Amino acid sequence: MNGVRDKSDAGELATRDQLWQFPDVEDLIVIDPEICNGRPVVKGTRITVQTIMEFLAAGDSMEDLLYAYPRLTREQVLACMDWTSRLMGNHFQVSELA
Repeated sequence: MNGVRDKSDAGELATRDQLWQFPDVEDLIVIDPEICNGRPVVKGTRITVQTIMEFLAAGDSMEDLLYAYPRLTREQVLACMDWTSRLMGNHFQVSELA
């Protein structure tokens, strides 16, 4: 079985709460096992953070994204970007667990 280790916490295994909840975006991005198989989504929608980031990575503008998803707000898209940036700011190591 593999585990994810967050090196920023003195080498201890990070809990799900430590990895996935950021104070300034927790009201906009949620993870619920009952919604989209537990993928992070914009609160109140089934729009995943991954979907938003894929649109942006493909070269779509903020305006394109807001046009494609009229329920989204600029603040929600920025929260997805912030959430993703903070997640990638962690140092992870995959290791075998006994």
